[in-house]
Amino acid sequence: MIASQNRVKQTRNQETRFGYFLIILTTILIIAFSLRRAIHFYFFFEASLIPTLILILGWGYQPERLQAGIYIMIYTVAASLPLLLVIV
Repeated sequence: MIASQNRVKQTRNQETRFGYFLIILTTILIIAFSLRRAIHFYFFFEASLIPTLILILGWGYQPERLQAGIYIMIYTVAASLPLLLVIV
């Protein structure tokens, strides 16, 4: 968050919203890694991808941010479905 704040403030690109999404992402990840059941971990880890995608699409580098958002969704689906099958 500290490393990104200077860049976000220079472009005046909604720095408070950026901070909120980082705090939400951090909270979800702390919850995910503090849970004991694998299915709860899976749910919260997948939930952490929503703020990550919003951060990539909202504040990523212009030409590659849409492509990066598509890649993160493809990799997530490709890796998370087998993980879900193993957990279940």
